[in-house]
Amino acid sequence: MSLSATKHGLSGLPGVIAAATLLWVGVVKPPATGASGSDSSPAAGHVVIEHRLGPREAREDCFDLAAGGRVDYAFEFVGKIRFNLHHHVGEETLYDVGPLQLSATEDVVSLHDAGRYCLMYTHLGNGDAYVQGHYRVLAP
Repeated sequence: MSLSATKHGLSGLPGVIAAATLLWVGVVKPPATGASGSDSSPAAGHVVIEHRLGPREAREDCFDLAAGGRVDYAFEFVGKIRFNLHHHVGEETLYDVGPLQLSATEDVVSLHDAGRYCLMYTHLGNGDAYVQGHYRVLAP
């Protein structure tokens, strides 16, 4: 299922607003609410993400990764979303991807260091924004 306005024959800002309206009235399944992110392990496999973000809200989906592992992901966004993939070393935040402002993203990223990684989505606008997609942690 896609949040893409163009998939529903819509374009431009009116299309994005109409796509968000379609989500709201149920033509496209609205994202689940309540969860502030997910926490999974490599054994969890394929993880489906559906988030509704309020104004200036951020969410993370985090996972542990062995050295040399990869993460395969694909997301679509409705609203003004900044996306990144990061991890922490001590007090420092290291960005493996982004931060980027996008309407969609898809990639397979090889990560050299073992550790805890987080996919982060930040809504930069007013009103609600939506994140929908999936990720999969792949062993080295």
